[in-house]
Amino acid sequence: MDFDRRYIFLLVAAVLVFFLYVPFSLEMPADPDVKSYFEAIESLKPGDIVVVATEYSPATEAEQWNMHENTLFHLFARDVKVINISTWETGPDIMRKYVEKGKRLVKEQLGKTKERDVDYTELAYTTGREIVMVTAASSIAEAFPKTREGRTTSEIPIMKGVAGLAPDPVTGERKIKFLIDFASGNPGTREWIRMVAKRYDVPILAGVTSVMAPDLYPFIRSGQVKGLLAGLPGGQQYEQLLRKAGIRKEPSEIDKDMAIQSAIHFLIIALVVLGNISFFLTRRRGEA
Repeated sequence: MDFDRRYIFLLVAAVLVFFLYVPFSLEMPADPDVKSYFEAIESLKPGDIVVVATEYSPATEAEQWNMHENTLFHLFARDVKVINISTWETGPDIMRKYVEKGKRLVKEQLGKTKERDVDYTELAYTTGREIVMVTAASSIAEAFPKTREGRTTSEIPIMKGVAGLAPDPVTGERKIKFLIDFASGNPGTREWIRMVAKRYDVPILAGVTSVMAPDLYPFIRSGQVKGLLAGLPGGQQYEQLLRKAGIRKEPSEIDKDMAIQSAIHFLIIALVVLGNISFFLTRRRGEA
């Protein structure tokens, strides 16, 4: 049976356009790794400090925008201080976008205002990849000496009393409660685990693309990664937990994104099934 493949493209386009304009929410139960991620941030107290690493490019932003936006919103909602860094050249511009979105959301939905370099900061990109990671374990200011605006990192208020990601070697005090890494490649979460988490006992939360998630499951089982968001499904499940907890008052566009993705997946499955049925029917007629 011959079938013009252009009809498949038209079907995919029709499904995409339909779900762009027809509201549809596909609610899913949260995976244990998503719950662990949510609960880890919920465990933070006002004034605690975390480091958020942006290590992905615009190529995977469609898969990671929601988890990034909601994480910063959640941290700001809990009055946690955030040090934003990146070991990718593309990271700082993406970082800026979601810091601003997180600030706007927490202002609109919770009435909280966040001050640059006091409640959060954005540190300028520094070349060096894994070398920068290892340096940040002992001194964030040495690894990232300037902010995006050109101020000296060690002199801004949020860095007062903060050395590196690792606990204080003398007192054992942990100033940085979590490293939260949004990654889609190398260097990314696996490198942070290998270079920093294992050596210095730094707890990590991660938000990655769906294709990267299977590589991180062993680190979740070993306890080196404390929570994981994987692709659009992980982002949607996390936002649903935020809504149920009354933290996020207004939904984002994630439900629409997931509806489109799921509908196209179902369409592809249906076409595969129909193609196989057609193949066997055609072969049976030929044998007859």
